[in-house]
Amino acid sequence: MICYLADKIQSNVRGNDTVARYGGEEFVIYLEGKNEAGVVTILERVKKAVCSNSKQVVETGFTISGGVEIVKPNGDIDVDLILKSADEKLY
Repeated sequence: MICYLADKIQSNVRGNDTVARYGGEEFVIYLEGKNEAGVVTILERVKKAVCSNSKQVVETGFTISGGVEIVKPNGDIDVDLILKSADEKLY
């Protein structure tokens, strides 16, 4: 399952984006973009890729959920705060 997720995520983001496993079954995707709509498009593409073939991994298939935090660069970025906020949005 973890390898499947990692492969689907990595193959559906751009070359300059960063994907990392964060905890047991969580992943962090770091995207840079000029507008929010472009970032949302990439995240939707990842979600579709993961879920559309999930029956390859689990007979009944599965869905994913995520928390998203969009930050405008201002030179004062607290990564821990960003991760906490995205995690809270997940729930």
